[in-house]
Amino acid sequence: MKVIAVFGRKNSGKTYLITRLIRALREKRILAIKHIHEENFEVDYEGKDTWFFSKSGANSVAAISSKKFFILAKGNMNPLDLIKMLKCMNLKYDYAFIEGFHNLLGSNPLIYKVIIGRNESELKELISVISTEKMITIFLNGLHRSEIRDIIDKDIPILELNDEGIHQFSYLIENKLEDNL
Repeated sequence: MKVIAVFGRKNSGKTYLITRLIRALREKRILAIKHIHEENFEVDYEGKDTWFFSKSGANSVAAISSKKFFILAKGNMNPLDLIKMLKCMNLKYDYAFIEGFHNLLGSNPLIYKVIIGRNESELKELISVISTEKMITIFLNGLHRSEIRDIIDKDIPILELNDEGIHQFSYLIENKLEDNL
């Protein structure tokens, strides 16, 4: 499996990039993981049985149908541990796209990294906290290459966050990257 983490500030284009990649790689098995900053977010609907289980104090709730299942568990989980857990459940993926978690995964030498920047200060900040080891691309969203010449030290591909850039990137990850987890 190829695990690729996409880092950027709020509204930088992370979700846009990942959804476009999922569509471009639709023949592949894909896991998408999103970092949610709200501590008490809900994905279950009020009034449903699973919601009642959770509100009654269950630490974890699972719901299973003939085509889908979900597990809602209280606690904190590392996205890499989630990937390992899903592998133990015999769920196999070609790609895992992780949106966010730059503080947790930014220095991980195993994870492929992508940065999306809208301006020079965002790029500088992200590059300062994210290891360039396994950095595979920097996407520019409204920023021109000439504005970032002094920021990038390594030979990292720089692409525009548009159809052409996403097409180039999907080719890169399909044909040039090795499985990393």
